[in-house]
Amino acid sequence: MSTPTNKIKTHLDSLTAALSKDTLDKADFNELKEWLQALRTSELRDAREGNFRDHLMDDFKASLAAAGIHEGKICEIGGPYNSFADKMPDFDFEFLSLYPDKNYDNIIVADATQCDYVPSDTYDAIYSVSVFEHISKPWKAAEHLTRILKPGGLMYHAAPFSYFYHGAPADFWRFTPDALETIFSSLRTEKAEFFGRNRRRDNRGSDMNRVDRDGGPLFAVDAFGGWRENWYSIYAGIKDADHLAGKLETARKQVVVNLMKITTMQGIPDAEAIRKVHSVIQEYSVNHDQELTKVSKASSNLKFTLKELKTIWSTRSKKTVMPSYNRFTMARFTGIS
Repeated sequence: MSTPTNKIKTHLDSLTAALSKDTLDKADFNELKEWLQALRTSELRDAREGNFRDHLMDDFKASLAAAGIHEGKICEIGGPYNSFADKMPDFDFEFLSLYPDKNYDNIIVADATQCDYVPSDTYDAIYSVSVFEHISKPWKAAEHLTRILKPGGLMYHAAPFSYFYHGAPADFWRFTPDALETIFSSLRTEKAEFFGRNRRRDNRGSDMNRVDRDGGPLFAVDAFGGWRENWYSIYAGIKDADHLAGKLETARKQVVVNLMKITTMQGIPDAEAIRKVHSVIQEYSVNHDQELTKVSKASSNLKFTLKELKTIWSTRSKKTVMPSYNRFTMARFTGIS
């Protein structure tokens, strides 16, 4: 069977023959030739740069080493097939899967969005490849997976940003690096980036999962080949209590700066604004994601003194805290606007 790159070469040869017979405009020929050569180069590049999963395994290993993790227990989200386990003998692998498998005794049957029975702080590392797009509520999965990761442990996931529709059993999401960083917001981000080196690969799926199997005729192979926008997002983060505490402290100061900004915008002098903000925020708490909750005064984590409020406001800067995009919604939520 002819490979995609051989087919492109055949098209180039046909164009050259047509030009020699004066049956093709030279400008059109040059444009088509440039396009086909670029496409052929991109496909050849895929072969030179190797298998995507091999790249991910090498990157996962490097991330483990950078985190100082050289042995221990790894949790893979999904089944044991196509796992990295065989190539990482220094680690013990367990699999969180929706399905049991009589051939494996290291499978924990669990839905990542509600696996309360998996003990907290169990794994040195947790990873997945092409799984998160199939999780109906990935933000809930992120909470559970963070809980079962040990302090200092590595969270590593690769999920598609652009890929053909593939139900397994359903296909819910596509992810940017920002999205993965957001759902794992309590972790210290080590990496959040796009992977697009096989972007123009002529992706026709596989014998078991053709590119049009689940999406239908709109995804079928045509004269240009199969799916040709293959992008992934890769995320790596560390469970770091000090980092989380720092984010919470920043969030606390952000509330002060945001509400002071809105209050002073109303023409209220700083001293009066400080007293007003001080009175209001004692009935709220904030989390590391800067989400406010109304609470009793005894439960508030925004118990600043007037002097502390003055210092936070007077020392605001790009190096500390500046008014942020959510200042208006914070003001509306607390009723200060």
